[in-house]
Amino acid sequence: MWEKWKTRFLTVADFHAPPITKRVRSQYAPWITNNIRQVMRQRDYLKKKAVKTKSKQFHDAYKRTRNDLNRLIKNTKAEYFMNTLNECDNNSKEMWKAVNKLTNKSSKTTIISETIK
Repeated sequence: MWEKWKTRFLTVADFHAPPITKRVRSQYAPWITNNIRQVMRQRDYLKKKAVKTKSKQFHDAYKRTRNDLNRLIKNTKAEYFMNTLNECDNNSKEMWKAVNKLTNKSSKTTIISETIK
């Protein structure tokens, strides 16, 4: 009797509130600094204003900020990679650990339903 009720309840619950698979991203990449996050927020704000107002002034400011941010991220990332690899000078084991970390050998996303079980 319990199994029957449980099955019926879960069927109704799944129909009215279907299970959702949600992906959660881990922390920002190590080269994303607080300054970069601040510029990201500014870029997003300008994009929202440009879309909402359709103003050329906001659109130009958004494009300029976006390009500056991309340049900043590119330079910071290259600097981070160089510093990380330079720290492993003359130690091949540490160098390969750093290379594997930098090439992202592990997944950055987690499926919540697998974590809960």
